[in-house]
Amino acid sequence: MKVLIVEDEHLVRKGLISMMPWADFGLEVAAEAANGVEAIPLIKEHGIELLITDLAMPKMSGLDLMRHVRVHFPHVWMVVLTFHQDFEHIQTALRLGAIDYIAKVQLEKEQMDEVLRRITARIQQVKADSAYNSSEPSPPQTGLQHDKAYVFLALTKGQGSPGESCLKEMQAAWTEVETNLWFCPVGDECQERSFLNKWAQEAADGQGVVLNLSGLLGLEKSSLLPSLREYVSRRFFYDYAKGQSLYELSYSELSKLISTNHALNSLQGEVDITSIREQWASLYWVNDEQRFHEYVAQMEQLLLPAPKLESLFYTAMTRWERFTEIPSVLKEGMDGLRFWSDWLDWLHAVRMHIRTNTMKARYAKDIVESIMRATERIHDDLSCDIKLKDVARAVGMSPSYMSACFHDIVGKPFQDYVRDARIVYAQTLLRETNKPIYWIAVQTGYPNEKYFSKMFREQTGKLPSEYRQGP
Repeated sequence: MKVLIVEDEHLVRKGLISMMPWADFGLEVAAEAANGVEAIPLIKEHGIELLITDLAMPKMSGLDLMRHVRVHFPHVWMVVLTFHQDFEHIQTALRLGAIDYIAKVQLEKEQMDEVLRRITARIQQVKADSAYNSSEPSPPQTGLQHDKAYVFLALTKGQGSPGESCLKEMQAAWTEVETNLWFCPVGDECQERSFLNKWAQEAADGQGVVLNLSGLLGLEKSSLLPSLREYVSRRFFYDYAKGQSLYELSYSELSKLISTNHALNSLQGEVDITSIREQWASLYWVNDEQRFHEYVAQMEQLLLPAPKLESLFYTAMTRWERFTEIPSVLKEGMDGLRFWSDWLDWLHAVRMHIRTNTMKARYAKDIVESIMRATERIHDDLSCDIKLKDVARAVGMSPSYMSACFHDIVGKPFQDYVRDARIVYAQTLLRETNKPIYWIAVQTGYPNEKYFSKMFREQTGKLPSEYRQGP
């Protein structure tokens, strides 16, 4: 496979060419270029099959080069060469069709074998999945006998298979891929048109969607269905749009999306999920429209799987409740969020609730944010002596003014908030650790076990030892 290296830094380019064991993986560096403008004519001239390009270059950036290659040389595989901090650019490159990325800071001698092994493995996997062949393919003799298939995805858990009228009209057996996911080949245009008419009636209430898959002729169902499962469980979570009932997707596109998912999995391992959770937990996005949309865009680029997304927002919500109580309808509503669009609606509802509560006090946005920072500072270390004057100084407010604002915005006096925060933290430690009561007293800011026990019983109706034993 012939390779083109595009990198504006001469030493980096030459080092990459000379040091990597290309031949060991069936690769040959056929050409090199310092920018995208130089690279384009070389692709056709040398019959390039794999493009490895830097992103930040003069004359034509790597992203612009990739856009050109995607249109004019769709057969060329693309890999980006970049730094760790180019996270957003890497995401864009993956969406443009890059199958992987190489981080310059990781180009150490012992890692070069692994980099090339990973890239060639992904190429081979996509080729195998999509029955790709650079020459004219011979007519397939085995596998699916039709080029198209429909996939029915029930949007309501437990809905089951498509309606009986659809099954009879198709005159074919649906394959249940997994719960709420059904697969059926399409034989001819009349059958297809009839199915769509029938299904439109069945799905008029928005109970399901159909994926129209093409490019399936000759594929083995056993190789198609795992890819289909992965797409539905990961990518379709973000692709789903409310009100849209039919989605078009070719198998080659499906295979590329799966390959991109694998690259994203690698990228996510290097992304600090803790910092992303911290962004959402901070609540600064509630009143800052631009920040909110930036955070949303970041989530849509990262494509976190649903379980990780749920864990992230459950953790963030515990922090939001330090500032204001979240209604039970919003807490319980998290259990029914099936797609990213549902999570967006939920986040908008959370924003509206918190903004409505804080607007009741009619304070300016910067004052509200200062009080948010004050609550965060209280929770930074509950074991210390927390004084209003110290917190006020930390957020740039006078003690008397912060005291009034705090009460109005949070809904309780500063000292009551500190006391309640200590008790809630103590309850957590009592439930989740076997540490002695005196240790928990110190961790929650009480001078001794006796005083801690007294305050704990006043607030909860139980002694710490009784609370630990449970109901």
